[in-house]
Amino acid sequence: MPAKLGKDAEYMLRNILRKVNRNNLGDLLRKWDCLPEIDLAGKIKRDSVEEIVEKCAKKKIGYSRIADLELHYAESNSKSKTWSIWNVDKIGDTWETMEVESMQVKLQEQLELYFDVVEVNAHISGGTYWFRIHIDPVGKTKANTVYAVYCPSSPVLATANLKLNQKTFMLQAFVVVLNCHHCIEPHLTGHCVWSLIQLALKKYINNSPKELCENLPESIQTVLKRGSRKRKHDSIEENVKNLVFENLTTKKKCILKLEECFGQDELPKLEKIEYRLKTRFQGDVPDMKKDDDVFSCSITFEGSNVLEGVFNLAKCGYTSAKTPLPTLLTKLPYLSKNHFIVQEKQNTNTSRKP
Repeated sequence: MPAKLGKDAEYMLRNILRKVNRNNLGDLLRKWDCLPEIDLAGKIKRDSVEEIVEKCAKKKIGYSRIADLELHYAESNSKSKTWSIWNVDKIGDTWETMEVESMQVKLQEQLELYFDVVEVNAHISGGTYWFRIHIDPVGKTKANTVYAVYCPSSPVLATANLKLNQKTFMLQAFVVVLNCHHCIEPHLTGHCVWSLIQLALKKYINNSPKELCENLPESIQTVLKRGSRKRKHDSIEENVKNLVFENLTTKKKCILKLEECFGQDELPKLEKIEYRLKTRFQGDVPDMKKDDDVFSCSITFEGSNVLEGVFNLAKCGYTSAKTPLPTLLTKLPYLSKNHFIVQEKQNTNTSRKP
């Protein structure tokens, strides 16, 4: 009688293979490294899937190893998820050095205190720790798989698929494992997890002592170098031949000032920036100036790379020449945030009751 996979394991394996493009199947299996002998060259996808399932059954590959494969697939398709960044506040002056295997075991132990059935899988990629956390609250709600990415020796943690009713327990588990005080949400979300982590690290480094900046841990250096490349210096004069700049000196000063704020490398990808205004009307319309009601509106910038778009907007001269961009925009690469609430400053001179 031919060997068979468990029902849940086979279902998950087939579900993963169904979603993978035939051209990417070989690369995914090489990362998984459970079937190094398999050769899928020249085979149609249906035959390849059946061969993979058959070989997994013969080698008695269980649910946990197939969950590792699912984590590799989730990493390679991370842009299909919405990621949220969290900042963990460490206890003490230095970060505790922890191997991914040790962190996986501790995370499993902590989550078992809160959930009935938990399966934690982990691996290292690009200097970061990737986690797949499958939660199955028996007889209560539907099972859910949470994904997390942690950059070692830093306060940066990213999560995806984290449900509201699981958030408190999940973050508490990470706080205990990382030996921290608490997790803070900086309101930084998006689809490119690597870019989000880079933005969060930029803020961390910018607010850190000089000693840390000069001796960054290898894991942080690896993440910051990922996808880094110099910005193309194509001038607008080359693209629009009939355009004549009346004040070329001012324009060059503007670009230099922008590069001081944004740097000379291309910025990490951020697909959305949102500003929510909650202030009284500040314009010159007499009737509206008398109104003390809060003037609420929302302003959203969206695109494939909003940060580079903001840089190009100022570079092309669509803003003031003397002040290329307002402070709130020039600080964007170091704020580790893309959801803002703009409101009036509270009056600090108000008397307090004893």
